[in-house]
Amino acid sequence: AFVRVRLLVVAVALLTLACGMADGASAGEGLVPPRILCLHGSMQSGAIFKDRLKSFLKKADNKLARFEFIDGPHWQCDDPQEGEKRCWWRSGEKSGMPHPEWASQWAASRNFIESTLSAGQHQGDPYQGILGFSNGAAAAAMVLAAASDAALRDGGPCCYSSLRFGIFCSGYRPDALRNVGPLRGCATLHIFGDSDPLLSREQTEGLISLFAEAARQQHEMSDVKHHVPSRAKD
Repeated sequence: AFVRVRLLVVAVALLTLACGMADGASAGEGLVPPRILCLHGSMQSGAIFKDRLKSFLKKADNKLARFEFIDGPHWQCDDPQEGEKRCWWRSGEKSGMPHPEWASQWAASRNFIESTLSAGQHQGDPYQGILGFSNGAAAAAMVLAAASDAALRDGGPCCYSSLRFGIFCSGYRPDALRNVGPLRGCATLHIFGDSDPLLSREQTEGLISLFAEAARQQHEMSDVKHHVPSRAKD
């Protein structure tokens, strides 16, 4: 059953509390808000995504968590007049079909995300969570799948070791993860609109089912299309 929550802030609070104190803090220093890496959707940038979340960030940023936004390494199109319209990989020509250069595009995005996570580790301020919207949510799923794979293998990339949870807004399961799961080791929160014209309920549930049932929560926004939470009742 889908769970309705009046305030998204409450759900994020539960996630951050479940993860406990941020890495690097001692009991004497008190709780440090977890650091969350934020991945924008297609046709966006880190700055645009941050602006879309400004109502939520007023309540949560630097209180429940520290949200940090980065830019995808790919342009959604080749027209420079289109402005800051980036992505983590380009869409295929047909709906549901990956771009013919998907593998190389994701490899570049993964390397960039891994370098960002590694920088946090080296700074002594690692990321505990990852948040993504749409294409960014799919990329976040790829990151947590890589983290799960690394945890199962000795010698896997240590940049993933601090990740404890993921937050997915209007997300879908990437084709590359079609036969993967359920993933364990991370708590997840899945946020979606009940009137999304771009994603079907089947696609939404496909991402949700990627993760182990015991550690996931769902938040359905009423009368909302393909958006991030922006109203008090979301």
